[in-house]
Amino acid sequence: MDIVSRTPFTLKLIQRFPGYKESVGSKFSMNERDIWENGFYTLAAEENETLEVLFDSADKNARLYLEALDVMPYDDKNLFEDEEGRLYRTVSPESFLLCSSDSTTDTLRVDSFKMSIYCNEKWYYGVLNILPKAMSKKEWKMMKDDLEKEVRGLAQDIIQKNIGIGNKNIKISPRILYDFMILKKYSKRVIMALMNIAENPKCEIVTEYENVSLQKNNERNFDAATMRRYATRSGCDARWKIPVKRTCYDIQENRLLKNMLQEYDDKLVEFIAILDNAESFNMEEESNKEMLLEFRETAEKLKKVTAILKAQEWFGKVGKLSGPYIPHSFILDTRYNTIYQMHMELKQNEVQIHLNPEFDYTWKRSSYLYEMWCFFKVCHFCFEKLDLEYSDWNFDLKGEVFFPFLKEGTMVRFSNPVIRVDVVYDQCLPLEKEATDINHPLYIAKQHGNHRNHNRPDIVLNVYDNERNVYLGSIILECKYRKLHSFWSEDSTRSSRGQLEAYYNNARSSHLLAGLGESFNIRPISKVLALSPDDRADGLEQEDFGIEIKTFKPTEDGREEHINQWIFEEIVNLEKRYDKFWRIIWPDEQAEVHFV
Repeated sequence: MDIVSRTPFTLKLIQRFPGYKESVGSKFSMNERDIWENGFYTLAAEENETLEVLFDSADKNARLYLEALDVMPYDDKNLFEDEEGRLYRTVSPESFLLCSSDSTTDTLRVDSFKMSIYCNEKWYYGVLNILPKAMSKKEWKMMKDDLEKEVRGLAQDIIQKNIGIGNKNIKISPRILYDFMILKKYSKRVIMALMNIAENPKCEIVTEYENVSLQKNNERNFDAATMRRYATRSGCDARWKIPVKRTCYDIQENRLLKNMLQEYDDKLVEFIAILDNAESFNMEEESNKEMLLEFRETAEKLKKVTAILKAQEWFGKVGKLSGPYIPHSFILDTRYNTIYQMHMELKQNEVQIHLNPEFDYTWKRSSYLYEMWCFFKVCHFCFEKLDLEYSDWNFDLKGEVFFPFLKEGTMVRFSNPVIRVDVVYDQCLPLEKEATDINHPLYIAKQHGNHRNHNRPDIVLNVYDNERNVYLGSIILECKYRKLHSFWSEDSTRSSRGQLEAYYNNARSSHLLAGLGESFNIRPISKVLALSPDDRADGLEQEDFGIEIKTFKPTEDGREEHINQWIFEEIVNLEKRYDKFWRIIWPDEQAEVHFV
C-alpha cells in the first residue's frame, strides 16, 4: 500500500462544540483501491455533529472531491462542478461548514465517504469516517442489517395473512410464498401467451434432402446442391439429391419454453396442494375463503392451459434443452418473453420485497433507525407467541412488492383466543377523552402553564382480554439512542426523566377495565420502559413512576431476548391485575389468568 503522510495541501476537520477540536488529515494513498482495505481512514467524526473543513494549498488549482459535498449549501462561492458533473471544493484559507447538527443543513449519516484530492497534477485518496454515537460501528451495521431482515420477515408474515394462508399451523417458507406471488402476478399474461403459443408456436423452415431416382424427378425442384451431386456422382449413383422444405419446431426457443414450462407446472401442483391445506385452516374467515377460492381457480386454470400446450402435436417434437443460451428472438417475441420474465423472477435467490424509498432517507439519522429497529423487534417478539391478526400495511401483489414506510400511528395487531396486543409506532396521543375509543384507548391529561404535554411515545403496547374485549392497560417503550447520562441525569439539559414520568402520571383512559378503571382511578400505564444501547443503562429504575431502563442493542449471542421476556411478564401482570379486580368486583365469579 502506497501511504503518503506529507502532502502539498492541508486538510483539517474542525469541531467547535462542545469544545474546540481539530483533526489533521495525514494519511492518504496514491492508489484508490488501497483506501477500502484494512479499515483505512484519514479523518473521523461522530454523527450529528457540526463539522467544518479547512482545505488549503499553495497550488491554487487544487481540488477537493468529497462524496458528502452534496449536503453543503449550493451558494458556497468555492463549490463548483467539473465537466463530469462532480462537485469539488477549491482551496481557501478559511474553513467551510460541511454539515450542521441543527436543521440548516443535512447531517452526515454513519458511513465512509471517499475523498479525492487533485493537487500538483497528482491524485491523493482518503476516507472520511462518520461513526455512530451510542454504539460501535459494528453494532450499528448489525442493527441496520437486522432491521432490513425484520422488515422483510414481517412483510412476508403480513402477506401470508392478507392472502389467507397466515395460520401458524401451515408452514410455508418465504421461498414458496414468493413463488406464489410471482405466479399470481403473471397469471393473466401467461395464460394469454401460452394459448397463443399453442396455436402459433415459433418454428423454422429447414431444407432437407431426399435421394430420388432419375425416373421420378419430373415434379421436383433442383438447387445448387442437387447439381453438384449430379455432376460428381451421376455416373455411379442414378439418384437425384432433391431439396424438401419442412417445418421444424425443435428449435432453441421451444426447448427453453419446454424446460421452463416443466418447472412452472411443478410449482402449480405444489401450490394447489398448499391451498388445499390452507383452506381447511381458514374456513371461519369469509374474506380468506373467497381469496383462497380465487387463487385455487387461477392455479387450476394455469394447470389446464399448460396441459393444452403439452398436448399439441408439435410440442412432442421438441427435444431436450442442450445448451442454456438465450436466442435474441426469444426475447423479442412478447409471448416467449413473458414466460422468460416470470422464469427469471422465480429463479432469483432472494425474496424481492422492496423497501419504500423513504426508508433510505430516514436511515440517515441513527435515532430513527434505532426507533424502527426497536419497533420491528417488538413485533418479532409478539409474533413468536401470538398470531398476526391485522396491520395498517396493505401490499399490492399485482406488481413489485414494496414495504410501506413506517408512518406515525402505524399499528400491528397480534392475538390468540384469549389475549390481544396492539403494537403502535410513534402515536400522537390525544389530549381529550372524547378523542378516544376502545381501539385507541389512551389520552394525556393536559398540563397547565408552560409545562410541555408529552404525548408522543415511540412505541405503545395496548393489551386486551380477547374473550371479553376488555382493555387491560398499556406498556410504553421509549427508544433513547443516547448515552445514559444525557437522558437520565437530572442535571443534563437533554434529560428525559420528566418525559418518562409524564407518560406514567398523565396517561388516562375511560375504557380501562370496561370503564371501571377510571371510576377507581386506576392507571392505564403499568410500566414505562426506556431502551438505550448504552451498556450502563441496564437495570436502572424509578419504581415510584413505574420506569425501568434496559440496554437494548444488536448482539451476536441473542441477548436481545431479555426484552422479549420482560414484555410478556408485563402482559401477564396486566392479566393478573384484571384477575384481582374481577375477584373484588364480582367475588362469586372466577377469573383466570390466561396468558402465560
